[in-house]
Amino acid sequence: MAYGLLEEGDYWLRPEEGYEQVVRLTRKEDGTVVFVEIRAEYLKGYLAARNAALRLYYYRQRRAILQHDPKFDWPEDFSLVSEPNDSLEVRCHKIDASGDFPGTTWAVFKAWRTDVDADEEVPDFSGHDDEATKTETTKGVRGDEGGRFLVTGEMWRGEWIEAAEKSWRIGYEEPDEAIMVQLDGGGGRVDLRTLNYEEVGKYLWFKPEVINDLLSRRGATITWYTHDTGGVSPSPDWLLHFGVNKLGLVNAYAYDVARRPLWERRIWGAHNCRPDGGVSAELMEAQMACEPAATKSPEFLIHHALGWIGQVFQEKFDIALFRDHHEVEELSSRIHRFRATDESGLRSLAKDLVKISIERINKKSLIEALGERKSDQGTLKLLQRLLAK
Repeated sequence: MAYGLLEEGDYWLRPEEGYEQVVRLTRKEDGTVVFVEIRAEYLKGYLAARNAALRLYYYRQRRAILQHDPKFDWPEDFSLVSEPNDSLEVRCHKIDASGDFPGTTWAVFKAWRTDVDADEEVPDFSGHDDEATKTETTKGVRGDEGGRFLVTGEMWRGEWIEAAEKSWRIGYEEPDEAIMVQLDGGGGRVDLRTLNYEEVGKYLWFKPEVINDLLSRRGATITWYTHDTGGVSPSPDWLLHFGVNKLGLVNAYAYDVARRPLWERRIWGAHNCRPDGGVSAELMEAQMACEPAATKSPEFLIHHALGWIGQVFQEKFDIALFRDHHEVEELSSRIHRFRATDESGLRSLAKDLVKISIERINKKSLIEALGERKSDQGTLKLLQRLLAK
């Protein structure tokens, strides 16, 4: 993408330089790519533009679990080869039945804040007040029974490909662009880049349409964690944890938004609004009190219910209740509350709910389950009769 390469078969060409071959692929007979060649000047130039270097690192490991100690004559430091870019280490350890070392200790540490108030309009967690923080540690020791031996061998090999002195074809530097957002109800705005530090302790508010805008991008995804919290991303990347407050506005931790790529920050910034309705209680409980809610979203429950009734029907009558539909996967991704931000969106959402549920019910299956040959009633009436029976 950076060079504007054009893919033709097993070659990637650069039209701006007479369709020069920049990348060449080698495949096996089954079409699997086994070798990739890149012209060094292009690779090194790209690395220079990214202010990076390429580290090629190879790692191999072999493991075996034996009932008896093989008593290999290995050095005490476990190292058979130790060079700057090549090393080989071998070990033999006694293990218990679970695969751990006998007598291994374990510990779980938990930390949470005690000053979380879901009713607070504009919460601020930027301080470092130890009195508002509690911790808890749980420790234990595994059993000391042994009886097996884990034999392992590990090899490392690495090399560096350094960048060129300068990138002559492309440059990679994020534009100096200010995206202003509101942090409180006072009307003042700050540059989103100034919030890009982990302990910022601030939340941001967004109009619900921001989710629709993010999901309109190719490769976008959304998943639900609780009734009012989930994760969203406009690309196949890590999800941003968001929440929905009591007024339907979307909340997100300011640092999470500030560290997204520039093009995505533009989307969030375009839908930023003044704080209203407080922060989503479930989001704040999960992020600040370390206590995720045990609730389920309606988006999750509708698919769970359809799957459940389909499975029960199949097990009881040995026939399928729902017909297969080529749009099921696409419909599932479109069923979420953010489509109902206006009347037309609400109507479209209702139509998709009907398509994924009522319209997929197989009338013949209901008639067969009722022990009848035919019926003039619709699928919902037949389903009601079956439930009553």
